[in-house]
Amino acid sequence: MTDHEHEVPAMPISDREVPAPPSTDPNHDAIDAAGLDPANASWLRGLVDIVEPRLDAVRGDWREAADPVVARACAFGLLLATVAQRYPASREVLARVAEVHPSYGPLPPGHRLETLERIAGDGELTVAWVGPVLDVAEADALAPLRQ
Repeated sequence: MTDHEHEVPAMPISDREVPAPPSTDPNHDAIDAAGLDPANASWLRGLVDIVEPRLDAVRGDWREAADPVVARACAFGLLLATVAQRYPASREVLARVAEVHPSYGPLPPGHRLETLERIAGDGELTVAWVGPVLDVAEADALAPLRQ
């Protein structure tokens, strides 16, 4: 017997066995983790789509900033807060997403949406929340993220 006769033949790997690559978008991860119905999940994915244009309005080169993933997460939090203020009927859905968002762990559990609303409602808190990530120190410059 040769060494080759003892080798185990290679088994093909199916698509189901290949692990998904790690996500680079915690906003989509939060929507997935919130266990929403398809209509609300789709609506929130549409909100995610407007995060980057809002960041572009603040600073066109934000993608080259220290951490663009964190910038998107911060901007999405401000957007969740703004939408909650404008559409109170959506609060439960928005709160579910805020509670499971992997970037909002430091915010008080059970009150993450309310905390985001306080941050969005106060220019100084907004600067403290997202300013360092974007290297922006003026609340007026961050206004596109709070509208």
